[in-house]
Amino acid sequence: MKKRSKILFVCTHNRCRSVLGEVIANSAAKEACPLWMGETPRLHWGMPDPSRVEGPEHRVQQAFFDVMDALNEKLFKLRLSRV
Repeated sequence: MKKRSKILFVCTHNRCRSVLGEVIANSAAKEACPLWMGETPRLHWGMPDPSRVEGPEHRVQQAFFDVMDALNEKLFKLRLSRV
């Protein structure tokens, strides 16, 4: 049985990237947040904030899809590295 990892997503301004990351990781909207104590591995994934994009609707929508794709790719690679 694979050991499950806990991931805490935090983003500047807490607008949308952490929410997108959580949904992509497991859609665990009703789970309690884990207690974060002690030394844990930390990763920084700098990504643009799609909620700040202005312009036509298709441009804003594409900004969200770009971040979701990037998060999905990073989470996939993270899963592979922990197998």
